[in-house]
Amino acid sequence: MSENIDYSTFKRFIHKEEAEDLVLFFQEKGIVCRLKDNTTHFDVSFSNNPMLNDFHVEVASHDFLRADELLQAEMEKSIHEIESDYYLFSFSDDELLEIVRKRDEWSSFDFVLSKHILKQRGVDLDQAVIQENFENRVEELRLEEKAPQWMIVGGYLAAFSVIFLIFLPELAIPFALLLGVTMRFRYKTLPTGEKVKFYDASSRKHGAVIIVLAIFFSVIALFVAQTVFDRLFS
Repeated sequence: MSENIDYSTFKRFIHKEEAEDLVLFFQEKGIVCRLKDNTTHFDVSFSNNPMLNDFHVEVASHDFLRADELLQAEMEKSIHEIESDYYLFSFSDDELLEIVRKRDEWSSFDFVLSKHILKQRGVDLDQAVIQENFENRVEELRLEEKAPQWMIVGGYLAAFSVIFLIFLPELAIPFALLLGVTMRFRYKTLPTGEKVKFYDASSRKHGAVIIVLAIFFSVIALFVAQTVFDRLFS
């Protein structure tokens, strides 16, 4: 049953304990969620850098908004415990209103605290307006983006460079595939939990073509290399 649930990333952490605490909180509230470890398991620098950690708390899409509401309610309990030197207290009203409008770019705590500070300053925040802003922001984020020109050009150059041996195939092929796959399959999660395509149809088409070219030219390059090797050493 759980395998058929559509999960979306709700929050990311670099510390596993914090992620586990949030998962436990949600589970106690009846939210369907899980912890996913996307940490890079091989650190080439051997520095054990915690910034390489990437723990995702994923929530079932149908529980996404309720999870956000529960977390906000929990954050409100600690509002009065915050120190007066917390950085948001130095923000202007316009800056705080921007946080309220673009709540997806900030933590739940900063969103709740921003509303609290604005209320203390006498700025009236109507819940209907906040909801309308939220819905407008969702529609704004839903818009697909055009891939930057360097990605498109770089993907084609890397793919074609394989057959002309301009760059080492072991470098060009992964680079071309990385750009192609990113343009073709990258998605983003909306504040509602819904997953939508990140790049527009034209960019996704370029991504698909780059993937096909990279694979096709790689096969040809391998065939040519094998033929040359056989002739030289047969």
